[in-house]
Amino acid sequence: TLYGLGDFAQARELQEQTLATCRRVLGDDHPVTLDSMTNLSATLGAQGHDRKARRLRARAERGASRTRLQTRLQRGSS
Repeated sequence: TLYGLGDFAQARELQEQTLATCRRVLGDDHPVTLDSMTNLSATLGAQGHDRKARRLRARAERGASRTRLQTRLQRGSS
C-alpha cells in the first residue's frame, strides 16, 4: 500500500477520494465508509495532523457505535 511504503501524501489523496465516494454511495454510517474514515485518520496522524486525525477517528467510532446499536435493535425486533 502507499501508506505502507510511506507515501502518505498520495495515500491521503486516494483515501480522501475513497471516503467521499463511500459517503455519497453508501452513506456516513456504512461499515466500509467507517473503515475509510479510520484509514484516513491513520494517514493524517502519520502526517502530523493529529487534531484532524483524532476528530475523524472519533467520528468513525461514533458511527460504528450507531451501526452496532441499529443492528442489535433490528435483531431484537425480528
